[in-house]
Order: sequence, then structure tokens, then C-alpha cells
Amino acid sequence: MIDTYSAWPTVILDPALIPAATRLEEEEQLSFWDALIVEAARLSGATRY
Repeated sequence: MIDTYSAWPTVILDPALIPAATRLEEEEQLSFWDALIVEAARLSGATRY
């Protein structure tokens, strides 16, 4: 299981993710942390949310 997860790309939290997550939080009524996960997934190239 560790091998499977370690193959996933890692997204480094950078300052640009914060305002993007805040906008998504407000638009979609998500918690900030969930919005941050979604924005990090987008940044890594995820095609499903």
C-alpha cells in the first residue's frame, strides 16, 4: 500500500493555493481544508474532483 501511495505526485503548498482555496471554499460551501485539497489535486493534474 505504501508503494501505491508513494507513486502519487506530491504538491508543495505554496502561497498561490491559499487564495484559490479560499475562493473555492466560498463558491462551493466547502471547508477551507477540503477546498485546499481540491486545489492541490487540480494543481497536480487531477481530472476528477
